[in-house]
Amino acid sequence: MLEDRLLILKFKRGSRTAFQRIYEKYESDLRTLAGNLLDDKATAEDIVHDVFASFVESAKRFRLSVNKKLFDFYVACIFQFANLDAEITIE
Repeated sequence: MLEDRLLILKFKRGSRTAFQRIYEKYESDLRTLAGNLLDDKATAEDIVHDVFASFVESAKRFRLSVNKKLFDFYVACIFQFANLDAEITIE
């Protein structure tokens, strides 16, 4: 969690290396999760790409203010982008 907070701080300050590390750390797990949830590899890849693209676009506004792993945030994003009817709670 501490590493994630540091990566986010660096990313918000414009570090491409920090974003690359976040991407490398979570992309595969997110793609697998999305693929399992959607049962469609191509759509899962598109959604994960969209999640990371949105993350880049919101760099200055992004705040990780909950005591959860960054992964949980991405899972919520996958549900949102996939328009799945599920209630997501991040504590």
